[in-house]
Amino acid sequence: MSIFNSVASSRAFSRKKNAEREKPRLALGDPDANLKSTALERTLRYGIDFAGGYSVGLFIDQRENRRFVRHISPRSLLNCFAYTCSFSVAAATVGAKTVSVDLSKRSLDRGRENFALNSLSNERSSFSGR
Repeated sequence: MSIFNSVASSRAFSRKKNAEREKPRLALGDPDANLKSTALERTLRYGIDFAGGYSVGLFIDQRENRRFVRHISPRSLLNCFAYTCSFSVAAATVGAKTVSVDLSKRSLDRGRENFALNSLSNERSSFSGR
């Protein structure tokens, strides 16, 4: 079982690892509170939505890969299966032109929100889906 904490609002979420990919359940805190929050990773902000289903918006196991993208400072980045565009955000912060591709319009909308959370312009970035 994994636990996610939101310190600012004193909430804890739990989820069993299973094939059904169940969404996290509130284990502690006000069930009527907003289930959206923001994660801070090495000065970058990413939107988190515990009500959004199995994946809350950020794959924490990819943290070092996002750091690596910033370290190599690419001129451009194609982010296929972009989900919420965390790699595009990381690349854009070091000046890269980015293209984020995902079949889910909702995921790309969340990616645009992540760009806004980091005060990044969409001028050198595009978001493509169905």
